[in-house]
Amino acid sequence: MNAGHTPGYPIKKIKEALCSAFTSKSELASMLENQFRINLEDVARGEDLNEIVDNLVLDFDGQKRLGKLIDKALNEKPDNDELKKLYYEKIKISSSLLTILFPLEDNIIKACCIALIILSSKGNNMV
Repeated sequence: MNAGHTPGYPIKKIKEALCSAFTSKSELASMLENQFRINLEDVARGEDLNEIVDNLVLDFDGQKRLGKLIDKALNEKPDNDELKKLYYEKIKISSSLLTILFPLEDNIIKACCIALIILSSKGNNMV
């Protein structure tokens, strides 16, 4: 369990992928400016790149925007293998969730319809 983190996003892998894609503070700052119009200094500071990336990921995680961070980082560095792995892992998780959620919608609708039919047959005027 990744307590406090956005479900489905492996925080350690995100940090490693960002460090592999953006090997300097200036590269990371450039990505944030180009993709988000965000100044790196406004969201993450640190002594070295690892600390800055840690703080950046924490900031985006707190805003529930890790998916957006991965997408935009991949836009900036489309050939980075680590970012590609994260992106496809994200898609796999999303499609797995959809296979769980879509049947739930049908079951909820059926349950509501059955409840309405029962209430109607009992002469309940709530319908």
